[in-house]
Amino acid sequence: MKTLSDVIDEGVHVKREAIRVIVTPTCAEQAMKLNIGNRHVIKSNVEYMAMVMKSGEWCDDHIQGIAFSETGRLIDGQHRLMAVIASRKPVLMRVDTGASESVRQHLDMGKARRLCDRVDLLPEKFENKLATELINGWVRIKTQHARKISLATVVTVFEQFAEEIKWLVDFRAKNQNRAACACVFRSAVMASWMEGLRTNKTVAEQFIFSVAFPDGTCQPGRMLREWLLRKTFYSGLRSELETYRTAWSAMESAFANSTIRSIRPLQRDISTIGCEFKVDGK
Repeated sequence: MKTLSDVIDEGVHVKREAIRVIVTPTCAEQAMKLNIGNRHVIKSNVEYMAMVMKSGEWCDDHIQGIAFSETGRLIDGQHRLMAVIASRKPVLMRVDTGASESVRQHLDMGKARRLCDRVDLLPEKFENKLATELINGWVRIKTQHARKISLATVVTVFEQFAEEIKWLVDFRAKNQNRAACACVFRSAVMASWMEGLRTNKTVAEQFIFSVAFPDGTCQPGRMLREWLLRKTFYSGLRSELETYRTAWSAMESAFANSTIRSIRPLQRDISTIGCEFKVDGK
């Protein structure tokens, strides 16, 4: 099978064709020399694809390839080539050569696929969206990093927490309009609920109802609800971690059957709070 370097040496502008080739890091470096006037590089996209390549999850029969124009320029695929270089892994990839220069004007015009569009955890579309959002939020908190997660990680976490995720998705889908404020369903709060259901389902259910609705019977849950309704939220991982630590502080009081006067974020390390993050034994 040809390598991308073979195709470049033959002349990527010579003829219009689409073939599948081996792309090594050296090939990718050679191709990137033809990367002239392309769009701004999104570092997180490169990191994500490099991670996928390293883990062996790369889809080598993907129909969207890298493309070179009739003038010899790279017009599509810079992120994938940079990922090959970063991963130091050779991959199989489609390459289009001799494309019209005008094609570049029409690339990446559609809406990017979300995580819920790429994996089917639950049959109903809205519930599948809620499930993927819950998993993504939990992994962000446990890894304390906002990088994109692989599909294998999503599936593994779902398998570990399937019962809890289904319960929460059903609860949110049925009751989110009854809550006084959407803030009680923030991803960091939902992540703590998922772990709480695994720890003690009976107490966690009472706690969750008391956070969601003003007439709940669990006192720590009502305290968390009041805190959430007063809280000014900011975007970013730091705010998510504070919310998660505070939610677990209240939930621990519920598990201990304690009455509390105030709550504050736990100062313990994330790895000692809730459930341990494990994917593929890591």
